[in-house]
Amino acid sequence: MINFKKKILLIKKKTIFISFLFLPIILIIVSCTENTHHSLPEIVDSLPKRHIVIENGSSITKSCTPLLEVFVENAVYMAFSGNGISWSSWIPYSLFYNDFNIADGTCGTTMGSGIKTIYVRFMDKFGGIYPDYTADEAIFSIIKYEMQELFSIKIEPVEATVKAGEHVTFKVRGFDLYLNEVPLSENKIIWSKTCLVGSLNPVTGLETTYIAPDIPGLRNISANYGKLSTGAKVYVIR
Repeated sequence: MINFKKKILLIKKKTIFISFLFLPIILIIVSCTENTHHSLPEIVDSLPKRHIVIENGSSITKSCTPLLEVFVENAVYMAFSGNGISWSSWIPYSLFYNDFNIADGTCGTTMGSGIKTIYVRFMDKFGGIYPDYTADEAIFSIIKYEMQELFSIKIEPVEATVKAGEHVTFKVRGFDLYLNEVPLSENKIIWSKTCLVGSLNPVTGLETTYIAPDIPGLRNISANYGKLSTGAKVYVIR
């Protein structure tokens, strides 16, 4: 009987010892759980609701039309600027975009190399524009642009089909040896075509519109930039 009581007492002592041994571990687990629970809303709230990222966050680009990642909620259209004052035309909203020239001297940009700031604004389905850049916080990103030596120019599209009497728009782009886009000075671009086969308007600038003649057939247009030249084909149909 005495031995049995001693065994019971020994078991109680071991139980108390084990409880004290694991109590700090239990408290640590509970504490970590509570801290994680309280920090989640703070992490979610810290994420930007609207942002623009250039070239996947790179600090330097050699292309004057870098890849832009633009995130916003409920936007239908977007526009870009180099100074937050002069803006590009509205275009349909897209998460990724790579057709805004950051160094051609248009839309608030400056020609050549240097630190470039790209601003973005949005329009919703009700016509509301945000931010308005007078009271709201601006949405922008900054990158260093290293302008490369111009190697070639190209007309886009290189071919087009248009009905007689209708029109199509062409744009000329410049590239370095590795196909990074290089900005062109619009007053140095001269457009031309075969005589008496449609018309071009304007004959200088980054873009031109070709108005097709009434007679169908293959027509050629060209763009010259100093010693560089390129061409495009227009198929006029009835």
